[in-house]
Amino acid sequence: MISRIILKRMVQRFKSFTPEFRLTSGIVAVIIVSFVLFTVTTYFGLSEDVFSLGTTVFGNGHVHKLITYSFHHKTVTQLLLSIGVLVPLCGGIEKSVGTVRFLLMFLLLSISTGVLYTILGLLLFGASAQNQVEGFIPVSLSLMGMATVHSRMVKGFLFGVTVPMLALPWLFLFIITLLVPHTVFLCNAIAIIAGGDLYPYSNLIVVQK
Repeated sequence: MISRIILKRMVQRFKSFTPEFRLTSGIVAVIIVSFVLFTVTTYFGLSEDVFSLGTTVFGNGHVHKLITYSFHHKTVTQLLLSIGVLVPLCGGIEKSVGTVRFLLMFLLLSISTGVLYTILGLLLFGASAQNQVEGFIPVSLSLMGMATVHSRMVKGFLFGVTVPMLALPWLFLFIITLLVPHTVFLCNAIAIIAGGDLYPYSNLIVVQK
């Protein structure tokens, strides 16, 4: 009996130190789309960069990549890591705003981040830059950036530690950069800024306390 109580307390403490996982319908939808895109790309042997975002998007007229890069993954490992970031960061956001609004913001922030990264990357590195972006991570950080700017809470929690709410996306960016391979730091940083800057122009997202 005592061991069960101790185990229950350990589980509760562990939950309080980790982000909450909520597999909501909108997140399931984007995961399904990504899985289908990965299956089609693999089955037909398409180029790995056919849906990835790079600095040549506007020069080559491949504007469809401004949307497809968020759903595109080159490997199963990349897809699983991307899902591992999307679910804990965005599950609560979708529950707060609703599935339709969440999907609209997902697409809007995906395009906005893609446009800003393409322009800035072109100015900094030129058309020959090799950094290709794909996956849920940029738009997940962008949604989190918008949510933290909108929130009335001054402080949040990260693994049980109290931190300033506005610092949360940047702390997650640091953790993701260290733990997730082949992420593009510049694009992820732009994504957070884009999410925060788009907030004053959108009433689509309302995060509860």
